[in-house]
Amino acid sequence: MCVEGHGRSREVSFRRIPECGGAEVARAQFSDFAFRKHAHDRVGIGIVTDGAMQVDTPYRSFVAEPGVVMTVNPDTVHWGTGVGAKAWQQHILFLDEENFSEIVREMTGKPRRDRFAGLSLSDPGLWRCFLDVHRTLSESGEALRREDMLLGLVADVVARNQGDTDLPAATGPEPRAVRLAREWLDAHYAENVSLEELGALSGVSAFQLSRAFRKSLGMPPHAWQLHRRIRAAETLLRAGLAPADVAADCGFADQAHLTRVFAQANGMTPAQFRAG
Repeated sequence: MCVEGHGRSREVSFRRIPECGGAEVARAQFSDFAFRKHAHDRVGIGIVTDGAMQVDTPYRSFVAEPGVVMTVNPDTVHWGTGVGAKAWQQHILFLDEENFSEIVREMTGKPRRDRFAGLSLSDPGLWRCFLDVHRTLSESGEALRREDMLLGLVADVVARNQGDTDLPAATGPEPRAVRLAREWLDAHYAENVSLEELGALSGVSAFQLSRAFRKSLGMPPHAWQLHRRIRAAETLLRAGLAPADVAADCGFADQAHLTRVFAQANGMTPAQFRAG
């Protein structure tokens, strides 16, 4: 399974709106592009409008094409690339997990697991609805209209993403060694650490930890650390910090390193993300 990404996105449009805890909408064209293995700390809903994209996870793969709506849970490891001519256009919406959960609770009137049951929905009508809402969120200056359409879209997606899950059932608690290593990396993502040191911290050999980490979280320890660095960088960029300062604070070698891996995970540069 490929971890690294490559290529560049074109015609990137990104906007952050205040409704629903600061929803984020992005659109970009991709050609000869591959997303690196990554995960988001937000709920993601997206579509492909031109071309097709192969989306891979550690447990399922599918093709996102016109008529298919993608639904991504926070911390779901995934990656992808173009199908056929390897050029496609993607529209994506990200929602803060806490605000998404509150929307779901208000919709249903009772606590509900704030996770999607599946990774994709084949629904041309919902696909067209998403495209209309995405256009409104990207272009409209009317806050009431934006929030009304956003809430309506979330209601429709949640209503259609019920029933039996196509995601893997839990096989048991997270292995202790993996939990210890993950928690350490989550708290010390900017620090330099070797796999041997991380194994010693977890009480197992480096090989045992690497194998268990991949099986449990879908990526090796070094990729998880990079994932946490990217997530931390997003938080600082949302707060308005300059990319150069973010790179230093989050443990990247330099701004160029941050820019490269950030774009491979998000399809846009840190500067474009900050400006949204």
